[in-house]
Amino acid sequence: MSFANNHNVSFDRSAFYDIQGDYHANNTPVLSNRGIRKLLKASCPDALHDSQARYPPPRCLGGTRIEVLEEVFDWIAQVEERILWISGPAGGGKSAIAQTVSEACANESTLGGTFFFFRRSPGRDTVDRLIPTIIHQLLEKVPDKRVLLGESIEMDPFVLHKPIRTQVQKLIIPLFVSSSFDDTNVANPPLRLDTPLIIIIDGLDECQGDNNQRDIVESIGELTGTDVPLRFIIVSRPEPHIEEAFSRLPWEVHHISLSNPIHISRAENDIHLYLRHNFNEIYQRHYLGIEEYWPPDNVISKLVQKSGGMFIYASTVIKYVGDPDFHPVERLGEILNNSPGSTPFEELDHLYRCVLGVIKNPKPLLHVLTIMCCCSETHLMWLGVTGCEKLLQFRKGVFMITIRRMRSILDIDNMSFYHKSFTDFLHTQSRAKQYFIDLEPGYAFVAQQLLRSIRPGANHDVLFGIATSTWLSYCKQSGDCGGNPELLEEISAALNSYEHLGANYLAWPVHNGRQSNFNFADLKWFQVDPSGPVRDSKYHPEDVRSRLQKEYSRVLDLVRKASPPAPPTSTVSNGPNEPRQMI
Repeated sequence: MSFANNHNVSFDRSAFYDIQGDYHANNTPVLSNRGIRKLLKASCPDALHDSQARYPPPRCLGGTRIEVLEEVFDWIAQVEERILWISGPAGGGKSAIAQTVSEACANESTLGGTFFFFRRSPGRDTVDRLIPTIIHQLLEKVPDKRVLLGESIEMDPFVLHKPIRTQVQKLIIPLFVSSSFDDTNVANPPLRLDTPLIIIIDGLDECQGDNNQRDIVESIGELTGTDVPLRFIIVSRPEPHIEEAFSRLPWEVHHISLSNPIHISRAENDIHLYLRHNFNEIYQRHYLGIEEYWPPDNVISKLVQKSGGMFIYASTVIKYVGDPDFHPVERLGEILNNSPGSTPFEELDHLYRCVLGVIKNPKPLLHVLTIMCCCSETHLMWLGVTGCEKLLQFRKGVFMITIRRMRSILDIDNMSFYHKSFTDFLHTQSRAKQYFIDLEPGYAFVAQQLLRSIRPGANHDVLFGIATSTWLSYCKQSGDCGGNPELLEEISAALNSYEHLGANYLAWPVHNGRQSNFNFADLKWFQVDPSGPVRDSKYHPEDVRSRLQKEYSRVLDLVRKASPPAPPTSTVSNGPNEPRQMI
């Protein structure tokens, strides 16, 4: 290089290098490092199975959930199916299963990555951080792709903010094909691993947005349709949109349902072991003043029964009783006696409010909860979804839309709640808050809805039979009739529109092969309590009672006349003063 014959040349803050031979500019390491830093920034380390944020994580106690874990490990061993879906009710111990499986796979070096969604933790409640977090873990298994991946992200930094399908296509698939990130043609030969890697995603239902949850399932489905050596375990509540997304995948998904009665029964046995183990630990830490064998088995059995197979109930009990600042015996007594002012189930209450909070229309929700709490379980089973919808006078489809979002706590087939603790929650105003169900007004509401179903032209179906034969039973549980003018008006309207209202209360059970439990004492409900509240109504309780009494008397007379005569009787003497009756 020569500057001969050049004048007035100025070089400001310049550097000169004497380079011998050809010079090749290469910024790849710089680009790669920048890209990896962006990937790390977009990921969520708190969502990993071994993160400090989740310490100590829930895991299965040794000797529990044996059957479920065996089925999971059998699925891992057979390698044909690419997706396993574990579903179960809220608080059923799903995360403990996911944690235990994650740790086992990590020990076997088959774990590709984990992501534990959690709606109360920023970063763990959104789809945005899922794929970056998974990719960052996968790089440990394919470290030779780190440079190419980082460079690809730096060249297209917005890829980390694109839809999940795009991230899968541009970032995950190229990790396992023998090509650069500029060519994501999956026809390229895949990298070979001795064993497919397992990706575990827990709490899918806690990811914000139903559509995002569907996208995750569909994107994973598309990925497992390639030769990429990844298999997925997805854990969630049995939400209908998630179930639908799995059902639409073009290949089989292995499904383990913890809502299965067999699993629930086995879970109760496991909860008994869990409680006994943890109560023993509490005893060891705080044995002063506690009987050696504490608590007795009948107390643990009572707690198991209240749990309904729900591990979160059991774990909440242990957390509450084991608080080192209180005496364990007193704390356990508060739970067993439900002492006023005690709040041992704040975590459980929050869980239930979260489940109910996804239902955006509160009025039909409260009506559904009311009939679920106040109607006989037998009546609910007879009515089914269609009958309950008619009972509540909902537009077609509204009832199912409402209860579909409660599948983690509601057994739709049997029209009953999975857990007794949920009913306890609904009946305690300080716990349920806006979802509180007051029983006496609830029974009045059910009686009103039954009476409204008795109208001219009504089909004589199951609802009609239940309504005409049980309405008074629900009235009797609704408190003093003087405080229920709306209910009296419904009774009078039903009497006006259906002249045999009283008759069916007696006759319907008889026609269905059961002896009627009618008694004129039932009509005492219409006697107003002088000390109770009396609200103005155009129908006086005594007038309604008189009309019903006349109707019942008429029907009883007809039934007696229609009844066959009693069989003749004869007596056989056992002595002069001891006749024995024979039929």
